[in-house]
Amino acid sequence: MPQVIEQKSSVLAVGVEPETFGFSDEALTIHRANAARTAMEMLRMVDFDLLLVGPDMADGSMWNFVRRARMARPRQRWAMVGSNITEQEEIAARTLGVTCIFDSVPSSDELLEAAAGPGYSGLSVRSPAGIR
Repeated sequence: MPQVIEQKSSVLAVGVEPETFGFSDEALTIHRANAARTAMEMLRMVDFDLLLVGPDMADGSMWNFVRRARMARPRQRWAMVGSNITEQEEIAARTLGVTCIFDSVPSSDELLEAAAGPGYSGLSVRSPAGIR
């Protein structure tokens, strides 16, 4: 009988407060980086299923980091999290290929779904800009 190997999904959270993840999930591994430089080094060494980006970068702009990450890994799925995301920021994120936008810290199920990639059920977490 073939052996079933369960693979954990891995998420790199950058610019997201570490204490905001108050859950433990066996199917999900969350790595944290508070600086863009550290995150880029991690992206060079490890494949992540999802890049979760927040506004609290210790060493620069969230947008500069996302652009650099997208240049280094064009197919990297990424999600944005923030409670005060403006329409302009949302438009910029969608232009840069954001997978989904969270108004608050996502649950482990939401992260697993976003990390799953193509075929996920389309997390309807936030309506597109201008449609409220």
